[in-house]
Amino acid sequence: MRLRRAAAGGLAVEVTAGDPVCYSTPSIDVLLTSAAKVAAPRLSAAVLTGMGSDGANGLLAARLAGAQTFVQDEATSLVYGMPARAWERGAALAQVPLDQMAEKLLASVGTTSATQRATAAPAPRMTHRGV
Repeated sequence: MRLRRAAAGGLAVEVTAGDPVCYSTPSIDVLLTSAAKVAAPRLSAAVLTGMGSDGANGLLAARLAGAQTFVQDEATSLVYGMPARAWERGAALAQVPLDQMAEKLLASVGTTSATQRATAAPAPRMTHRGV
């Protein structure tokens, strides 16, 4: 699944067949990487609870392109794998509790992060329970 420019100038989601990325089809990495190319810096994205690392590289691509990026915090994640991998890579600007995520995303929609794009240093590493 990819986000692409539509003929009319808008955006469209394109469902594509492809090999699994991070053992996932469709892959969040593929979707977010494509979104970063066509929608950033006016993009807001989040990686929520889940197992593995799918989404971490795509969220990082979005952040480096100037997007507003978030991950679900450990306390409210059923499985903290995907948010943790994204956070460890510096892909998210903040960790957000699930009950506050919708508000955080809506508040960030359409805002640009041009200064973040120019200075996208990894977020501070956090320590979490070992696996």
